[in-house]
Amino acid sequence: MSIDGGTAKVPYVDSTGAHTAISGKGKVGYFFLLHELGHALGLRGDNEIGGQSWNSVRYTVMSYKYDANDPLPTQPMIIDILAVYIALPTVVLVAVHYLLVIRFDTSLVWLRTASIVLPAIFGLVLDRRAQPRWYLTLALGIVVALVSVLGMSTMVHFTDGDPILPKGGVAWRETLEYVTSISLAYLLGSMIARALRPLGAKGAKATGRIAELATFFARHMSGGRKARTLEERVQRMIKLIRLVISISTALGAIYTGFKSIL
Repeated sequence: MSIDGGTAKVPYVDSTGAHTAISGKGKVGYFFLLHELGHALGLRGDNEIGGQSWNSVRYTVMSYKYDANDPLPTQPMIIDILAVYIALPTVVLVAVHYLLVIRFDTSLVWLRTASIVLPAIFGLVLDRRAQPRWYLTLALGIVVALVSVLGMSTMVHFTDGDPILPKGGVAWRETLEYVTSISLAYLLGSMIARALRPLGAKGAKATGRIAELATFFARHMSGGRKARTLEERVQRMIKLIRLVISISTALGAIYTGFKSIL
């Protein structure tokens, strides 16, 4: 299995014998590539999905069931996103917590650092693959943070007997700060991906408030120059604004993550 110039080359076998599907996005070869990548990430196959309503390429690239009128997936679908970008980072964070806190009893500084770096990586990959709106990324980050922290607390409960849910106002505040740190770190990865995206690349053009703000500043700084120059200034201003947002998000994740332990 390989990719050559944006074309997927995936060996498969049909009723006529062995063949090689060579196709671009939306074709069977590209779909098989996504399917096998899902297996590589630990996703279950068609026979293990369960539930006929969800066992469809409309919801996951791990299914082989599709209607003839339905286009084949060209990116991870809703179930794949939930599995890869929620379940996987949650498992990773809980496992890191076990290793750093319970198994090796290291300083909490290492756990809080990992709790920023790891979600940021998943957020960055998510943005590069699907480019969701920022609030959807933040929502995914909040879910990851809540489930991860609950998993960590449950693990500590069975290890040391501590209560699963915090007791007292201080404990709740520190827990919510940790949840906020993980959530912002997840969003940070997406913000970094957008800030680093080359001008003119797919998804680099901003919409909404950022575009309006960038256009406002670019027009007042253009000095009445040509539209092409104005457009370039708008794009550069968008990147600057995204960079500022990324830095602010990073500072928020660091502050809320380390505030209670330093």
